[in-house]
Amino acid sequence: MPRFKLKVLQVRDETPTVRSVHLDLAGAVFPFKPGQYCLFAVKPGMAHSLSISNAPGQPYLEFACRKSDSAFKAAFWSLAEGDEVDIAGPLGGFSYDGGAGHAVFLSGGIGITPIKSMLEAAVNRGESDKLTLLFGNRTLSEIPFRHELEELAGKGVAVVSVVAEVPVGVDWGGKIGRIDETMVREAVPDLARAMFFICGPPAMVEGLTQLLKSMGVPEGQVRIEHFEGYQ
Repeated sequence: MPRFKLKVLQVRDETPTVRSVHLDLAGAVFPFKPGQYCLFAVKPGMAHSLSISNAPGQPYLEFACRKSDSAFKAAFWSLAEGDEVDIAGPLGGFSYDGGAGHAVFLSGGIGITPIKSMLEAAVNRGESDKLTLLFGNRTLSEIPFRHELEELAGKGVAVVSVVAEVPVGVDWGGKIGRIDETMVREAVPDLARAMFFICGPPAMVEGLTQLLKSMGVPEGQVRIEHFEGYQ
C-alpha cells in the first residue's frame, strides 16, 4: 500500500464541531477514485480511516472529522500548518465514476466527505444536470462544507438541505425534519433511473437503506459506505 508523509497546508473549522485539513502533495502523484479513503496517522500508532473529501486532480488532499473525546480526534484537532502526518492508501470501493441516469446522494453530518469528493469530480466531468444531494443535519450551524455545497448548487447540482431543528424566527428555505419518502420522491421522480449512494451515521444509513427498499428500489441500485467517522 502506498504511503506518504505530507505537511498540513491549511486547517479550517467547517462548523463548531467539524474541522478540515488540507495536506500538501508537494508535486507527489496520488491517484484515487472520488469517494475513497486513507489511513490517516496523526502520529505513530495512532491512525484512523478518513475519507478524502476533495476531487482528484488538485495539489492537496482534504480530510475532515467531527470533534470527539477520542485520542485520535483530539490529535487531529491539534494539527497546525506545517505539521507532518502519514497517509496510506487509497482504499475502498465506495465511488461514483459516472454513467448513472440520475446519481442521488443521501448523506448526514460528516458522512458528506466522500460524497463531496464524488460530486466535485462529477461536476468536473460535466454531469451537473443528473446529480442530486439530500443532506441531513441537526442544525444550520452544523452543516459542513456549506459554502462548497452552495457552489455546487450554483453549477447545477440539485442540493436539498434538511435540518432537524430551526430556531424560532430564523428564515430557512430548506427542509425541516429528517430525510423521508416524500422528500426522496420529490427529488427523484423516476426511481428506476436512479443510482443511490448513502453515507452518514450508522442508524441513518440503515434507516435510509430500509426506506429505499420499502419504496421498491432494487438492492443493485443502492451503494452504501459503512462509514467509520462516527467511532
